[in-house]
Amino acid sequence: MKIRNGFVSNSSSSSFVIFGKILSSDGLAKKFGFTEDEMNDIDENGLYDYEDRLTDCTYQYLSNDNEWIVGRALGGKKIDIVKDMEIAEKALGDGCKLYSGVDTDGEIVELNGV
Repeated sequence: MKIRNGFVSNSSSSSFVIFGKILSSDGLAKKFGFTEDEMNDIDENGLYDYEDRLTDCTYQYLSNDNEWIVGRALGGKKIDIVKDMEIAEKALGDGCKLYSGVDTDGEIVELNGV
């Protein structure tokens, strides 16, 4: 997966903004306690049936790398955004980053300076 750092000038191409972490299959299983059988099901069918286990987080699947961005979707008033960022850090720990949707090159954009 390619992650580009920096400012995104064409925000119309973004389909989401998530504050969280990129997790591999192993990281997802460890963080949320998924069993091997559950991970096999997730790999085959996705996370939809397990969303309630994500501690109030949402996700975006990165199909090229079999990874997920897990965190809180951001939007609304500043107070709501701050609250969502706090919830993400409580669920995922320190080190959360801000990710924007897929840009025109098919890359996930990591936003810096936020």
